Amino acid sequence: MVKMERWEKYWLLAFVITLVIVIVLVFVLVPGFYDFLLGLFWHDRRMIIILLCVMVAGPYMLAYIIILLIKRRK
Repeated sequence: MVKMERWEKYWLLAFVITLVIVIVLVFVLVPGFYDFLLGLFWHDRRMIIILLCVMVAGPYMLAYIIILLIKRRK
């Protein structure tokens, strides 16, 4: 198993919590959002999950990569 630093564990925890909260809030609080996504990706329901993951994970993963690049240059 890869040894993770302390901030990496917190980062992963924050990412998972944010992903769960966003998915739950979007599907519970926005009526018709699921139907809207089905209209966009009616042929493949997996695209909906991928789209939501990219929307939430994008900023986190970008910041994570930038932090790793900065640490590597030092």
